Amino acid sequence: MNDDDFTPRDIFAGLALVGMIIRTNDKEWSDSYVVESAYELADAMLEARKVDEYEGIASIHKRKEFR
Repeated sequence: MNDDDFTPRDIFAGLALVGMIIRTNDKEWSDSYVVESAYELADAMLEARKVDEYEGIASIHKRKEFR
């Protein structure tokens, strides 16, 4: 696998995985649970990106150019 094979879903899952690992005891969750949960979180993040671009707290609008 090279860098071109990673999708946004894989990247989001990796970030979720890191967050889960650093916030829990080593023996608290099984490996399969952590991996499945990471991809479930990635899917939720991808779904959240489909929301209208002007909704949400961090909505940033382009400034109009003044001439």
